[in-house]
Amino acid sequence: MGRSSTTIYAASIAPLKDAGLFSHLYSSVPSWRKAKVDSTKIELEKRQTLGASALLLHGLRDRGIDIGADVESVTVAATPQGKPYFKHLGPVEFSISHSGEWVLCGISDRAIGCDVQEHYRDDESVLTIAKRYFSKAEYERVVNEETTEKRLLSLYDLWTMKESYVKMLGYGIDNAFSRIQIKQEDDRLCAVGLGRKGFLRKLPLAEGYSAACCLIEPEDPEFIAIEFH
Repeated sequence: MGRSSTTIYAASIAPLKDAGLFSHLYSSVPSWRKAKVDSTKIELEKRQTLGASALLLHGLRDRGIDIGADVESVTVAATPQGKPYFKHLGPVEFSISHSGEWVLCGISDRAIGCDVQEHYRDDESVLTIAKRYFSKAEYERVVNEETTEKRLLSLYDLWTMKESYVKMLGYGIDNAFSRIQIKQEDDRLCAVGLGRKGFLRKLPLAEGYSAACCLIEPEDPEFIAIEFH
């Protein structure tokens, strides 16, 4: 069986607290990603942006895409809706996400969205988000879970699946989440409600995080954990 056409890369950015490693990776990314790293003074956001950039370059090389020594050749534009795409690398799609100490990068030959969310709140006030952005049935499903831990896990799992779907389609979250339905079809989770159907996969990550990817066609993406060193 051949390699999947889609690969999701994940990495902890905790090692980037080391100044030497941070500097080494910073020197290896294109200037447009350096500018994004430099645009924030928050140390965590710098590590998130740099880590996602490094995963993107690693993923391109891992797929056999020859970007050579000139990383400046990796340039990106955006659709009118804000979805980024490569300008000169042909039919290669990508999606980047970061939250807390983890970054994700999905690379595919078809439309893709991925999302990771740290469970950054441990109290139930965060459930007001579900009431605002989820359908009535989804909200009731979340609040009827037996424990606070299960309620928060259900909320974040739904959120990452919905956000990966809108990222795949290139939409924003405003006025969209409540129209999205997550359904089980045979052995697959699907997202519907914004035109095209999306095929979902929950992703294994660290405790305290939820992550998902969404593809325009049914597929079992390869999942690869990368360690920065």
